Amino acid sequence: MRSFLLASIAALTIPACTQDITGVGGPGDDQQGAVCGNGTVETGEACDDGNTTAGDGCSATCTTETSATPRIAGSVNPVTVELYNPLSTNLSLTSEGGFAGTVTLAAQLVDGAGAAITGATVTIASTVDLTDGQTQSVPVTIMVPTEATGTEITGMLKIDATTATTDPVNLAVAADIKPFLTIEYTAGTGATAANHTDHGMNFTVLRGATIKIKNSDTMAHRTHAAGANFVHEPGLGPVGGTYELPVLQATAPGSVGTIGCHDHSTVNTGTDEYMNITVM
Repeated sequence: MRSFLLASIAALTIPACTQDITGVGGPGDDQQGAVCGNGTVETGEACDDGNTTAGDGCSATCTTETSATPRIAGSVNPVTVELYNPLSTNLSLTSEGGFAGTVTLAAQLVDGAGAAITGATVTIASTVDLTDGQTQSVPVTIMVPTEATGTEITGMLKIDATTATTDPVNLAVAADIKPFLTIEYTAGTGATAANHTDHGMNFTVLRGATIKIKNSDTMAHRTHAAGANFVHEPGLGPVGGTYELPVLQATAPGSVGTIGCHDHSTVNTGTDEYMNITVM
């Protein structure tokens, strides 16, 4: 009788122990939650397109949107511009949410108060056609005339992109406008004044501007400057070197100066001068 009771007790207790052991790792354990925007569809997410932007077919909480909102996006880097010499940059333009069509572009260079820089031009395509999901790089060329400023201007490059069916994109990035006019001795200038890229040019600058002499030729050049309160001979311009000719504030408006190469002068009759510069 005693053996029978012991056997019965053992039969009742063993299943209970077995259930405790097999229960390890059950629903009570912690589970890591889904992360919306990581590009992976996880438990609890209907979609995950790698961002948390609404309106593109997958919402900010990773639920499927019934319809994406067609739109365009754009970006352009800040620029630093000097007088006379064109600057090239690029506008990045992207179609999102299924947009396909024509984008109309307009660009302008303005000062800190939003007024247009006098005489400055910004060249950009008037229209660009985009297909769904396409990104285009649109060339932008900025040109500031020599007489635009005699002081540095902290302004903005503004680009407006509009379509017939989406909200417009209005970009405004910093544009640092330097009052520098760079005159370059290009490779091959040599001892002949007529070979100079700017030979015969007539420039107008404002007091306070700086004329930079850049030597990209294969030989040294000593600049000869006369009139307009320029330094007469600022020194030898070695190959690869750059030096400056400030236009002094004391210079009388209407003064005219000349720039040429002293070392290659004949009798300083003007035939060796590269250009005339008038100060306003």
